[in-house]
Amino acid sequence: MRTALCALGMVLVGLSWPCVSPHVDAAETDMVDEAIAHFAAQLRSDRAQQAVRQCAEDLKSATTAGFAPRAEAILFFVDMRAKGVLLALLRSDDRSARDFVADRCLGVFDVEDIPALYDIAVSLVPETIVGGGEEIAAREQIVRKLALATSRILGIEHVPLTSFSREAVHDWWLAAIKKAEKAQEGRSGLERIRRHFEE
Repeated sequence: MRTALCALGMVLVGLSWPCVSPHVDAAETDMVDEAIAHFAAQLRSDRAQQAVRQCAEDLKSATTAGFAPRAEAILFFVDMRAKGVLLALLRSDDRSARDFVADRCLGVFDVEDIPALYDIAVSLVPETIVGGGEEIAAREQIVRKLALATSRILGIEHVPLTSFSREAVHDWWLAAIKKAEKAQEGRSGLERIRRHFEE
C-alpha cells in the first residue's frame, strides 16, 4: 500500500515535498489530525489529498489488524517527507506509533528540526520522576534515540546522555550544538539554533 500511495502522491503533487511546521497549535489529542490536515492542504490534487486521508484512517485503525496498517501509514508519511506529522506522533500519547517513529523514522529529520526534536525530548521527561516503571523507561529510550539522531544530523561523535532529567537533556543538546559549531565553523544555521537553547 505504501509504495502505491507514495507513487500516487509523487505523480499527482508535482512539487518539492512541503514540510509542516513542527509547531502544531492544538490540543494534544488533536495534534496528529491537525498535522495531517495541514500537510494535505498543501497538496495540489484531490486524489493526492485522498491518499493522505486514507493513510490518516489507517493510522487510527483498530488493533484487530495488528500494527502493520498503522506502520504502513507512518512510512507513507516518511516517504512524503511529512515531518510535521511525524513530529506530532512523537509528541502524542500514542505509545506504539511514538515508538515506531523513534525506531524507524528519525532519518527524515535535518538540522532545521533539531529545536523541535529537543522540545519533544524535554516534554517526554516528567518534571518529577518518582521511582521508575515501564512508561518512564520507554520515554527515556525515546529521548536517547532523539539525542542519537541529533548527533547524526550534526555529524558529531555521539556521547550518550548520562542521566534522564530536563536539565541533563538541555545541557546535552546545547553541548552538542556547540561541539558541532566548533567542528564545522561557518555551518549555516547552527548559531541561530544554539540561541534556541540559550534563551
